[in-house]
Amino acid sequence: MRFIRGTHSSPAVFTYIKPYLTGVCGLSTATVTWVLLLFGAGMTIGNIIGGRFADWKLMPTVVPTLLAVALLFAATLNQGAFNVGNVGGAWIGGLAISWGVSYANLPLVGATLALLAVAVAVLSQSLDRRAVVQT
Repeated sequence: MRFIRGTHSSPAVFTYIKPYLTGVCGLSTATVTWVLLLFGAGMTIGNIIGGRFADWKLMPTVVPTLLAVALLFAATLNQGAFNVGNVGGAWIGGLAISWGVSYANLPLVGATLALLAVAVAVLSQSLDRRAVVQT
C-alpha cells in the first residue's frame, strides 16, 4: 500500500507536465523534451542508487526516499504498484484540476500525496519494529 501511495505523487504532476512547463514555467515545447530527458536520466540514476541502498537496509531507505519524492518527485518503486500509482496519480491530478486547482499548484497535490506515503511508510516501519520485538 505504501508503494502505491508513493507512486501517486509523481503522476499527479507529470501527467500534466507539458501544460505546466509551457504555461506556468514559460518553457518552449522543444525544451519540454530536454526537461523530460533530464528527468528520465535522474530517475535512472536514482533507481540505481536507491536500489543499492534498499539492498543494504530496506526500511531505513524507504522513508527518506519517500521524503525525497515529496521534495523532488524522483522515486521509482515496484513496477506493478508504480502502474497503479500512475493511474491513481493522474486521476487525482485531473480531479484536482476539475476542482479548480491550477497547473501551477499541481506540485502541491503531488507533494501532499508523497507526504501521505511517508506517513504510511513510517507507520509500516513502526509496525515492523513491534513485530520483531514481540517475536
